[in-house]
Amino acid sequence: MPSGGPLQKEDLILRVLNFIKEKKLIDPGESVLVSVSGGPDSVFLLLALKSLKEPLGIEKLGVLHINHLIRETAGRDQAFVEKLAKELSLEFLCKRVDVKERAEREGISLEEAGKLAREEIYQEIKGWDRIALGHTMDDQLETLIMRIFRGSSIRGLMGIPAKRGRLIRPLLCLRKEEILKFLKEKDVDFVIDETNLSREFLRNKIRLDLVPLLSRIFGNPYPAVKISEDMELVLHWMEEELRSFKKRFLFRIPKGISFYPLERLK
Repeated sequence: MPSGGPLQKEDLILRVLNFIKEKKLIDPGESVLVSVSGGPDSVFLLLALKSLKEPLGIEKLGVLHINHLIRETAGRDQAFVEKLAKELSLEFLCKRVDVKERAEREGISLEEAGKLAREEIYQEIKGWDRIALGHTMDDQLETLIMRIFRGSSIRGLMGIPAKRGRLIRPLLCLRKEEILKFLKEKDVDFVIDETNLSREFLRNKIRLDLVPLLSRIFGNPYPAVKISEDMELVLHWMEEELRSFKKRFLFRIPKGISFYPLERLK
């Protein structure tokens, strides 16, 4: 275990537990693979799920590390996560992908290449019911800001979903500063990805420049993430109405053709 010792089910852990139950992210008896970069969010996620393994009825817990081979310190991060998994007596799985080479080959940004590589890896991995990712409320806020100013549909304003397929995000209920404070109090080690401090990436510019500005103006910009919750309710309502509409008015005839009688639509 890390030097802080076994985590207790304190307020932060209980909030994660309640969020998982509310969003139905994990069913009893399921196996969960936690994607761990070595940074504070994913380290906290791993330790939280380890602490909640019994209350949630998790059958098996494992660790996934994706080495993007971008930074000189990438090997350090991989070794750190592997050591952490060993200390926790958890299965360790590592995937290495040359993100820089892919970005150059496909003419896309490093950010986009990394995202595509991760999505492909998540799809390729077999034998796990859920893959847990460490996105927080901060990631949700940054995503909403990007989508609002770029233009977005209702679906886009739902932001980062807590659950999509077998991908789950149990930390969307927490702010990063809460996690950092918790880890500091417990004396838990983690590593820092230097690229998160580079303003080369749009998300970093939002995190480092825009969000602090919004905090100075509004005091607390995080209530804005409620937009995603409201949009989720709106979209689900619309989808339910559409299903009801189709059930009442949709007619099918041979050769797979569907139509809506005008007199009934009126």
